[in-house]
Amino acid sequence: MGWDKIKGKHIVVKQVKTNAELDLFMLPALMDAISPLPRDKPTFLTTAFGKPFTPAGFGNWFRERCNEAGLENCSAHGLRKAAARRMAEGGMSGDIIKAVTGHTDLKQVSVYTAAANQAALAEKGLKAIAGKKKRTNSVQPVEKVGQTKGD
Repeated sequence: MGWDKIKGKHIVVKQVKTNAELDLFMLPALMDAISPLPRDKPTFLTTAFGKPFTPAGFGNWFRERCNEAGLENCSAHGLRKAAARRMAEGGMSGDIIKAVTGHTDLKQVSVYTAAANQAALAEKGLKAIAGKKKRTNSVQPVEKVGQTKGD
């Protein structure tokens, strides 16, 4: 990805695994991080030789940076899964998560969000049910079904 993919406050991305075309809003922190980067390079991140990374090359490079930081269980792909989980925990719908991650079906999104905190989600759901409805008083009918007024 490079400056040619930036359209205002959005970046246009083609998700490699699903081939989905994504138009993603760029958070201000990301805009701040890339603003000083040179605009004459083909991509924001380049290899030691100044060339764009291949997908596998970037994954390997990212893995090395994680290992250097003592984060042996982290990967670039793990960031996508973590984003899906965090959106699920934040109450986002599967369709919203799909729009961000580039998944093409909700079944695959559910694989990514399976690690979401079930207890926190359940609490949020139950509070939503309890907090929105007003109690109504039960009213008994004057007549029973099949009865007439004199019975």
